[in-house]
Amino acid sequence: MMGAATAVVVVVVLSVLRPAAAVSTEERSNDMIDWLPNGPDSMEFRQYSGYLTLGLADEAQFFYYFVEAVAEDPTTKPIIFYLGCHVKLCSPLTAAFQQLGPFTVDTDGQSLLENPNSWNKGELLPPSSSSSSLICMTLKAGDRHVPTVVAANLLFLDVPASVGFSFSTNNTYVADITDYSIAEQAQQLLSLWLERFPEYRDNDIYIAGQGDIGTIGPLLAVGLLHQNKIRGSPAINLKGLIMGDPNMDFMINKISKVEFYLQMGLMSFSTYQTYMDRCANVTQPTGNGTVRGGAGFVAPECIQIWAPVDDNTVFLERFNLYTPPCPDIDIANIMGPYSFTEFVYICRDQYVAGYFSIPFVQKAIHVKSPPEMTDPPVWMPSKGGSAWTRNLQSAVNPLREVLDGGVKVLIYSGVLDYNLPIIGPQEVLSKVNLTMDTAWRPWFGKSPWRYPFLAELWSLSQFAGYTVSYKDGLTYATLKNSGRKAAQDQSEDVYAMLSSFINNQPLPNSSYFPHP
Repeated sequence: MMGAATAVVVVVVLSVLRPAAAVSTEERSNDMIDWLPNGPDSMEFRQYSGYLTLGLADEAQFFYYFVEAVAEDPTTKPIIFYLGCHVKLCSPLTAAFQQLGPFTVDTDGQSLLENPNSWNKGELLPPSSSSSSLICMTLKAGDRHVPTVVAANLLFLDVPASVGFSFSTNNTYVADITDYSIAEQAQQLLSLWLERFPEYRDNDIYIAGQGDIGTIGPLLAVGLLHQNKIRGSPAINLKGLIMGDPNMDFMINKISKVEFYLQMGLMSFSTYQTYMDRCANVTQPTGNGTVRGGAGFVAPECIQIWAPVDDNTVFLERFNLYTPPCPDIDIANIMGPYSFTEFVYICRDQYVAGYFSIPFVQKAIHVKSPPEMTDPPVWMPSKGGSAWTRNLQSAVNPLREVLDGGVKVLIYSGVLDYNLPIIGPQEVLSKVNLTMDTAWRPWFGKSPWRYPFLAELWSLSQFAGYTVSYKDGLTYATLKNSGRKAAQDQSEDVYAMLSSFINNQPLPNSSYFPHP
């Protein structure tokens, strides 16, 4: 296993071995996207996509997609470095074209729609006249932490090399996938990307993602902090870590699922009681103390107790308990539970997969085919079947190191995600030795906060969830009516939360509640 210090040495060596700056300029020019097929005719921002390479013979090719902020000078805006998406070993293009990027893929799997709540956009134009009646009914609420709007540059990276459009001719990059290896590769590739786009070298950078970002994100942040210390100056200006529905501790998340299943009516009380009595109190030593239920999940008796629960919930969307079936689906003719889940609920993933499997779309975004392929690659949202060794069971220690390094952290949970439920992150945070700043309180969104001329009409706000903040630099928030794809389920609320966090502001409050 390579430690963080080793990863830093690799980054420095790679920087020395890279071609001259003129070559990077040529690579960058070739990476510009002239247009995205079946999308809007004109754009207010530039887009780039291409490959960053690792290995002495460039045998590992990692695909990236970069979207400039909608701003007079994008180089003055922060960069959100986005990794993965809602499932294991998932291409962030899924998140980019479903949740937070400038476009979403339409239901035909071929056309693009503009995303009004893209994270690369700032202040919006006035709403249509149809909104006037609602505006007239509002009351002036005064200043209640109306967030300053942020327009960010967005950088998406397919890592490891088995994900998305990335590939490798060296089996080393795809056979030995671990939490540490993904974080180390992402660290190296970010440095290479900044060589290609040197005007962003001094920009604030935020690491972001969902699910498995809970371990990869803290490891990457720690690696960057160590890298900056060794070089003697902040080579990469890491400002924050943003994690949505993160899996920060494998064992804690397992036991939190049992508790969440009972609360949401997904299992009977008798099964819950049997499991807790026989399995949940079995403990397993870890680097952060003893974890409840650690050994119990692999005990044959416990696997047998839990098996019917899995069977009874396989027909539900694990990322959002209340996700409706996809349109035009004949549920009665779906064969098998796993086929049911794939075809009934994840249609949006399939829309994105359809778009990126079109040959002329791949040509427009400069996709390369692996050497052994003669046909254009078939893009898949996830390579979940690929081998992944989880060699970081808990992110408690690296998360503490990130906070001690002056990097602020935002963690949010959609309350309807039953695969990574809200109980898990809160239990993990209880082990990080945090000092509370603002106690648990409601926060508010779906307001005119993104329309600067309506900012004072704050009583349009609606309850978005709950939040707690800590003096150590960490904010935790929940999002109601949301699953793991929070930026899709509650896009306005997520953008309000993001803007508040980046601007060092509390999450939006309401006139009907006191200031925190």
